[in-house]
Amino acid sequence: MSPLLMLLVACNPQDLTVSDASYFVWLADNSSASLEDGSVARNSLTLVDCGPDAEPDDDGNYPGCPEGMAPDDYNPEYFSWWADDRYYLDQGELDPWRAEALITNEGDFQITLHHEIGKEDFRFAFVIDPNFEPSICIQEGQSCYTTDDPANIEDSDGDGWADYHDPDCLYNSWEVGFAANECNNGIDDDGDGVIDADDEGCEHAFDTAEAQVSETCRDNVDNDDDGWIDDDDPDCFTDGEAEAGRLNDLYACTDTVDNDGDGVADGGHANKDGDDGCANPLDNLEDGPTDADPCKDDFDNDGDGWVDGDDVDCEIHGEEVGVTTARCNDGQDNDGDGLADAMDPGCLIALDANEEDMVVITVTPEDTGLDPYDVFACADGEDNDGDGWVDLDDPDCILGVDEDNAYFGLTECNNGVVDDPGGPEA
Repeated sequence: MSPLLMLLVACNPQDLTVSDASYFVWLADNSSASLEDGSVARNSLTLVDCGPDAEPDDDGNYPGCPEGMAPDDYNPEYFSWWADDRYYLDQGELDPWRAEALITNEGDFQITLHHEIGKEDFRFAFVIDPNFEPSICIQEGQSCYTTDDPANIEDSDGDGWADYHDPDCLYNSWEVGFAANECNNGIDDDGDGVIDADDEGCEHAFDTAEAQVSETCRDNVDNDDDGWIDDDDPDCFTDGEAEAGRLNDLYACTDTVDNDGDGVADGGHANKDGDDGCANPLDNLEDGPTDADPCKDDFDNDGDGWVDGDDVDCEIHGEEVGVTTARCNDGQDNDGDGLADAMDPGCLIALDANEEDMVVITVTPEDTGLDPYDVFACADGEDNDGDGWVDLDDPDCILGVDEDNAYFGLTECNNGVVDDPGGPEA
């Protein structure tokens, strides 16, 4: 929902005028009271049935999933609650019959919008901390689900993917541009002249490689006996070349070795018993979860070199589950210097997409009497390229090795152009 609001705020509720807003609501098939009592009719909504029990049609497609996607694309890594039920989607322009705003006793700004869906009064309420500082730039019109016509969805951020095809719309309410996956990063990763959604190697935005996928990654066979099949096998989802065990030795849960001595190894499927300690093929420990909170125990529970809040797993999954496909969290020495991931000085964070050593600059303090000192250009607290973004907030520092505008222009919020006339320069 993206309301543009004009209001007078006081301690008591004040009338609120909504000048432009849209909404989207997910209603669970088996637990929504509005569906159960008929207040909202199912036949007026869009059914999205993409849970693990979804069945393909005769052509092998999943009609209940977004086009080109299968249940494994959503579950459980990206959309864990999806596994619990089928969901109906309602979306459209927000036309509240009542809107109000107030300051709560805690000093927060609260907005409540009453909108009728079917015969039900849906209340959209949210609270904003007055001291909140946005970390991303949202342009007008970037909301997810800006049209109520599922056949005519809009790509609001220009990354080639729209609405529930766009990873942004699974985590947020707006489309904000490119992400880390090769099929949603704005880069021609396989050098074939086409990018992301336009590349035939990208079936969906969650694909981790633009290259065409080998037949051994589509045959529903565990070709390398590591317990993982097709899209679940690192060989396939890393680059799709062939399911041939090329990457098996990188991970404890794919190396065909019983690392924890419990009698079973790696992943499992109908024809192979797997180790319950392997949460996924990139898991680097077969021991399984600890009793303590794995994101607050000062321990590297998945053996990927990143601990607690520094491990991206803790933000996405709430636990440490192994390496990912990001260059600084994939278990590989990508730059050939003998160091990998968290041990490589080229990796400032787990989501760093480039393991090459960061550019070092020499800082000479003025009028302090202090000696000059060396620091990473991406960790000096300065906007070295003048694009308005500093250090790890700058795409140059995530995709490259220097804050030098090498990746300037990928998004509207980092291209130096006023893309929304009348607004400030991004």
